[in-house]
Amino acid sequence: MYQQVIGCLMKDPSLLQADATSLTIDDFGKDNMAARACFFALNNLASQGYHKEISVQELEGYLENFSKVKQAYNRHGGRDFLCASLEKGNIEHYPAYYKELKKYSLFRDLLDHGYDLGPYDYIHVNTMEREKEAKARLA
Repeated sequence: MYQQVIGCLMKDPSLLQADATSLTIDDFGKDNMAARACFFALNNLASQGYHKEISVQELEGYLENFSKVKQAYNRHGGRDFLCASLEKGNIEHYPAYYKELKKYSLFRDLLDHGYDLGPYDYIHVNTMEREKEAKARLA
């Protein structure tokens, strides 16, 4: 879902200025530094009034001004992530991508603060589903 959101934001950075959206870098998990680096650049470019589609080259050029962020971007496969994001991002579906991203962001935040999400814990639910699928394949 990170790729879909980033792809949409690259195609239309003005989505970051919409009243109904309030994405932050924390909505992108710390486990995906490429997504965080891309969001950092896209958010800054949009806040500077950039409203046309942003290319991979433009985003990488912007990151040249931030050596640590650029290093993280390169180290975590940023270019591959970005190219895949452009392919996967469909602006028509942005509202659904946005809601899903915010949902997972909320789940991570609640887990980080010690809340037991029980059956709503997406990490454990996904793990249980994979275990069921694996058992079914072995049967």
